[in-house]
Formats: sequence, structure tokens, C-alpha cells
Amino acid sequence: MKKKDKNQDYLRIESLIEKDRLLVGSEFSSLFKHDLNKLLNEYAEIAEPITVKLTREGKDFIITVKAKAQRLKNFLVVKKDGGF
Repeated sequence: MKKKDKNQDYLRIESLIEKDRLLVGSEFSSLFKHDLNKLLNEYAEIAEPITVKLTREGKDFIITVKAKAQRLKNFLVVKKDGGF
């Protein structure tokens, strides 16, 4: 087996172990990505599918989101008197 193949196998196994330790299924991941994508699209035009990395640090979860946007959306600011 080539060194490159061994490295890929190691990374795949490491990923499986990490997912197993996090105890989240693919359904959670899909729903989480869907909801994040919906939220981000309210603020920006998303250019590529978002990526989400979920890791464990002690008792805490670290959630890393990567999104590429073509542009940020403009928002009107409503003043207290109801004007713009």
C-alpha cells in the first residue's frame, strides 16, 4: 500500500472516530447545514455550499463554519419615528 493511500485511510478512520465521539448523525449535520444556509442567505448571496466542522474540546463543542459570499445584502435602517 502506498504512503498516500495509508494517509487517506488514516484520515478517513480519524474522521469516523471523531463523528462517533460527537454522537451526531448525518441527519443532524444535514439539518444544521440547511438551517445555517437559510440564515446566511438572509444576509449575503452565498457563492458556494457552506462547510461545517464540528469538533469536541473537553465538554465543549467547537463549531467552525466556512461560507463564501458574492456580496452582502443591504438593509434599510428604520428610525424610531418610523422613517428611513
